[in-house]
Amino acid sequence: MLKYLKINIFFLTLIAVVSGCGNDKNRDINQTTRVEFPSYLEYKCEKIENPDRVTFCINPDETYVSIGKSETEEDVILLEKILTVFPRRMRERVVTIEFSAENFSEGSATVNPIDTDKVQWNMWVNTNSEAMNDEKGQMETVAHELKHYLTLNSTQESNNPALCGNLMGMLENCPKESSIYFDFIQKFWKPIYNDKIWPNGDYNSYYDRHPDDFVTPYAVTNSGEDIAESFAEFIFQNKPSDLSLEKNKKIAYFWNFSEFEILRKEIRENLNKYSNSL
Repeated sequence: MLKYLKINIFFLTLIAVVSGCGNDKNRDINQTTRVEFPSYLEYKCEKIENPDRVTFCINPDETYVSIGKSETEEDVILLEKILTVFPRRMRERVVTIEFSAENFSEGSATVNPIDTDKVQWNMWVNTNSEAMNDEKGQMETVAHELKHYLTLNSTQESNNPALCGNLMGMLENCPKESSIYFDFIQKFWKPIYNDKIWPNGDYNSYYDRHPDDFVTPYAVTNSGEDIAESFAEFIFQNKPSDLSLEKNKKIAYFWNFSEFEILRKEIRENLNKYSNSL
């Protein structure tokens, strides 16, 4: 009887261990690719006075209205590509999208909240940047910015600086403990963060010493850029096989979440409607 009891305990323990593996697969979808905002906040599309950028207002039904400078055919093509390639659930409160041709020094793209509650967001794309020279670069840039929106919006903030400790030196607000961003920080940034390096802008020298820890040189800037760059690599690159490199671990990290796998598949399939580039 004791023998069978030991065997049963073994199998129950095994089941518990196996069930515990990959718990991230079941993580709340609202902490991965979708965010839920208060329904009472509606954005109204209104013409911009004296606009200096092409600006599109995106309606909830996916129609759009031009509210800025007069758009070109190329602007419309790029907008429709963004709306087609990236599922609405990962950009549902990005209510305005802007295009303008600026100097390379202005960067490739940005996302910023429009309101103080960080509910409605705007995305700007520099159509003159080097990243816009090819389709893959365009889509990687947009994926990067949408990841910022997903990690920095108000639903992801804890408003508890103690959660991040000295990491708050580079974070405006500490993310919730249940969020993907917080988990990413604990895994990849807490072990390396040095408050004598990042606040002082000396991170480039850190990258020079650890080039295999980041997917791009820009990713070393801070944890927000790191997760956004790693996410873009996850979407558009093959699953890494060599996990001895820290940068590959960051890409592989997103494969722990079934919703991200689904999202990746949708984005790649949508992009292939334009070309067989993946």
